[in-house]
Amino acid sequence: MSKLTKEAITINVIPTADVNPGTMVAVGELVCFANHKIPAGELGAVDLGGVYALTKKTPAAFEAGVKVKVDAEGFAVGAEGTGTYFGISVEPSPEDAETVKVKLFPELNALLATN
Repeated sequence: MSKLTKEAITINVIPTADVNPGTMVAVGELVCFANHKIPAGELGAVDLGGVYALTKKTPAAFEAGVKVKVDAEGFAVGAEGTGTYFGISVEPSPEDAETVKVKLFPELNALLATN
């Protein structure tokens, strides 16, 4: 569904449910990303940064520098769609492209909630 394309910074978490690779993990207001399986109740690392190629939910064009949300399944949707903010697009993605490259910006939800 998505793939890390640049190096990421990680933090440790202990999830209450199994986490599969390619899954978003909420840590309070932070949106993090799991690149490997983390069994429930075990310590594992999730990414706090990096650039990801997110699979689009439906054909859509994204300009560079726009906010991108992901839906409950982890697919990229526009900022006006239903979902959680993932980050900012780093390059244009035409409508017929399967993915959009997005800089993970974990604090985006918290920042937008206060503005």
